[in-house]
Amino acid sequence: MPTPELLTTFSLSEYEERIVEVLDAEIAQKIQRTGIVELSRKVSGEFVIKADSKVGFISVQGVQVNVVPRFPVYNIFYFLGLLEEMKLDSEKVQISESNDFLTVLFQSFIHSVTSSTRKGLISGYVNREDSLQVLRGRIDFSRQFKKNPGNYFPFEVTFDDFVDDVPENQILKKALHISLKYGLQNRSLRNQAQNLLFNFKDVSDISEVPAWNESRLNSHYWNALRLAELIISGNGFHENTGDIEINGFSIDMYKVFEDFVAKQLAERINNSDDLVATQKSLLLDVGGIYREKPDVIWYRSGKPFQVLDTKYKQPEGETQQRDSLNDLRQVISYASLLGLKEAHIVYGVAGNARSIETRQEGITVYTHGLDLGKPPLEIESQLDALVSSLNVSPIVHT
Repeated sequence: MPTPELLTTFSLSEYEERIVEVLDAEIAQKIQRTGIVELSRKVSGEFVIKADSKVGFISVQGVQVNVVPRFPVYNIFYFLGLLEEMKLDSEKVQISESNDFLTVLFQSFIHSVTSSTRKGLISGYVNREDSLQVLRGRIDFSRQFKKNPGNYFPFEVTFDDFVDDVPENQILKKALHISLKYGLQNRSLRNQAQNLLFNFKDVSDISEVPAWNESRLNSHYWNALRLAELIISGNGFHENTGDIEINGFSIDMYKVFEDFVAKQLAERINNSDDLVATQKSLLLDVGGIYREKPDVIWYRSGKPFQVLDTKYKQPEGETQQRDSLNDLRQVISYASLLGLKEAHIVYGVAGNARSIETRQEGITVYTHGLDLGKPPLEIESQLDALVSSLNVSPIVHT
């Protein structure tokens, strides 16, 4: 996220490496500590900045490193399922013309919250416990006897209160705070965010994101909540060391990709006979201590049909040994636990389907590639082809 007063800016894409000839060693150490990029030093003295799947920025004492997505920002909003619902007006950054994902993300979030709360915050019933001089709700006799033995007053009561302090508002409030701390450089947007926070004054601050359920009553919040959860999942970094201020914020695209693939498969597969389960725990040992969590398990008639793992990264090599040994071991373990003879890896890069016949229980691993840089309609076609290739009965253990 460029800042005009910075003296030096380095920009690179995900998974890209860049050699920096002049960089102060102390600043390099502080950039490394944020975890947004990796820095190493060559024997000749130059630093090598290496990005992975995190997109964002780090600024330290006049030096800023920006990591931008390796495909159009427009596509990211497609992955998030927000293209159709979001109406970008003239005040917003046009996502088709920008490669600054974080700027678009924070601006879109502020506008989405403004729109969804224009008529006020949603409210809901929350169960409360209190000590009151006037009876309200129901007396909690267990608490009454423990706290006030032999006394009628105060009443230990439990009641339902209709308040703004509901999970949906708690999530938006937390994301607004993060936006102000890390993301919003534009003064007008900062003022908007601060004005919005005033409306959330009766909403609790949270440390963990609460669960919320889609319903007709909160449908106008859905877009804002999706953006808020993405912002909350980000990695913010702020520190003052003497006169040196360190700021950084990043979002890991592997999670965006993982959720996108799971959602798209579910839309194409789920019916009365087939079900997609995501992140389901599989017991690895008899004692139930160790667990595996495949990204996607496809069940047919209640039995495991296919298992998939998503890998946002690019396979490691060009021909032989393209796939990480750890990746192969992981999906082989999934297949073995589920009693399947095949497993699948879906990479977030273009590539033809491949098969690797292993010597472990005769399990075959199939790898697939999704070209995320293509227009959404072409990505849709790739997903259709993927589901078609999976929809062939695999061999199961007997």
